[in-house]
Amino acid sequence: RFESQLATMKRVWAGEGAVAGVGPMGPAPARPGGPELLIGARAEVAIRRVGKWADGYLSPGGDAATVQSVCRIAEESWRAEGRAGKPRFVATASFALGPRAADRAASYIRHYYAFLGPAAEQMAQGAISSTEGVRGVIRDFSNIGMDEVVFLPTVADLDQLERLADLVS
Repeated sequence: RFESQLATMKRVWAGEGAVAGVGPMGPAPARPGGPELLIGARAEVAIRRVGKWADGYLSPGGDAATVQSVCRIAEESWRAEGRAGKPRFVATASFALGPRAADRAASYIRHYYAFLGPAAEQMAQGAISSTEGVRGVIRDFSNIGMDEVVFLPTVADLDQLERLADLVS
């Protein structure tokens, strides 16, 4: 079903109808071919879709070594489809900085991912909650060739963005 939806989106973004016999819809995309499409997943079958359908891979968190092994699968699928260059790689990392950062981040993650059961606790323990942690993530993901790291604040205070900006500027 997902691949059928991807095919439909690609047709629409190419200026074709969503279904046979229907003309183009909506305004033309600002970018030829449509918006950048990143596929994020852990299952190999999903990661292999990057080669055929996407512009790159969006890692749903994890340590650099794990993310690197998943990115290799995306690159293999890219080459298997005969595509030039390489996919774009984007990592995500949940963080909190400042007073009680570790506790605040863990509390948010436990709540947000409660549907995952015991895995939520493991994720809560992996949240970045120090300046050294942020710098380490940037370094580690840079070292494995990620193009970008998206930091996801786990505390709903604007000072989180200011603290992060101070670290990365």
